[in-house]
Amino acid sequence: MTKKIDFNLLFKVISVLSLSLMVLLVFINVLMRYFLNSGLPWSEELARICFVYTVCFGIVIGVKEKNHLKVDIITNILPVKLNKVIS
Repeated sequence: MTKKIDFNLLFKVISVLSLSLMVLLVFINVLMRYFLNSGLPWSEELARICFVYTVCFGIVIGVKEKNHLKVDIITNILPVKLNKVIS
């Protein structure tokens, strides 16, 4: 019996871990710069990479769950029949 991988859950876990790591890195770097007058030179780049992965996986989650923002000004102007065809 094979198990199916729930990619939606996997992407959510990766996003949460990536966001948590990014917040932790920035927080540690701020504390080190404030108290030790020297920060970690690699933490900024790693935080930026974590941000990119969080955004990419967040886009995938939003598309899959249909939670993205949409601009519906054009569909509100069109007649109902044409609006159904476009939808």
